[in-house]
Amino acid sequence: MITTKKQPRTQKLTVLLAYASYLSAIACIVTLYLQSADGVYDSVAASLTASVVFFMGVGIVLHVIGKTDLPSMRLNNDEEE
Repeated sequence: MITTKKQPRTQKLTVLLAYASYLSAIACIVTLYLQSADGVYDSVAASLTASVVFFMGVGIVLHVIGKTDLPSMRLNNDEEE
C-alpha cells in the first residue's frame, strides 16, 4: 500500500526559497530589459545575465529537493506497521 507522508518543514521552506529564487531571476530579467537601452555589452548586463542563470539553477535544485520524497534521517525512527 502506498502511503503519503507529511513533508517536513525544511522541505516546505526549501520550496518557498525556490520560488523566491525564481522571482529573483525574473527581477533580474526585468532589470536587464529596462537597462538594455544603455547597451547590452557592458559589465552590468553581463552580471545580470549571470545572475539570471544562477537564480534559475538554484531555483531548480531547491525545487527538486523540496518536492522529493526524502527518508527520515532521525536515529529514533519508530515506524508503526
